[in-house]
Amino acid sequence: MVADGTSVGKSTVANRLCHLFREAGRSVTLVRIETGRRQTAETGAANREVYIKTEDFATAAGRTGGLSGVLTALWDEILEIPRSQGAVVVDWAGVSSLHRLDAPVFSVRSF
Repeated sequence: MVADGTSVGKSTVANRLCHLFREAGRSVTLVRIETGRRQTAETGAANREVYIKTEDFATAAGRTGGLSGVLTALWDEILEIPRSQGAVVVDWAGVSSLHRLDAPVFSVRSF
């Protein structure tokens, strides 16, 4: 779930998607890309929740792997899908939406 703006319902939709996957019998991981100060306790919507702080994008150039390195936790979850047959729902904060255009995208089926 991504959008350029904030407070448009991304987290609500992401949580609902998690509930739908779980109701269908699939395990689901919710990856929240959010500022550290807005990071909250787990919602209980997913079997597992992973947080990536948007503040880490500011230091991406100095990190191993750059922007892709910041998103390592997301890539790890995506790579696990073929084995687990689970789902990954991403709730990406609107303020950092421009970064998603720079993030390398790949198909899980290519692995």
